[in-house]
Amino acid sequence: MTTTIKQHINSLPLDERPDFIKDYNELQTELKQLNNMTKVSVFGQKATESKQLKPIEFKYCVDSTGKLSIAAHPSTWMNVQLFAKKYRGGEFDLILAWDDNPNNGAIYLGHWNDGVI
Repeated sequence: MTTTIKQHINSLPLDERPDFIKDYNELQTELKQLNNMTKVSVFGQKATESKQLKPIEFKYCVDSTGKLSIAAHPSTWMNVQLFAKKYRGGEFDLILAWDDNPNNGAIYLGHWNDGVI
């Protein structure tokens, strides 16, 4: 069985790994945390700075058949976008959420509030 350099380094205890590998691993962790921040936007509007405001609330997830299910927290998504306020004159806003691909996301009924997570 052949062991690659990466496998060998990963098999070493953390305190025995070369410093540049430790720094690289810390940088990777920081980048993952930054990438996990959710971006919010309003359809047709430019982004604005946000302050301590009332956060977005997802109340129901709407599936492809129109059935409602329990909603996830908005921070589980990389992108959250207000599509319509008071959808069809109702009490809920229509909110879209997705990670990398907008075609592979979810539709939520909820309250946009001040548009922050």
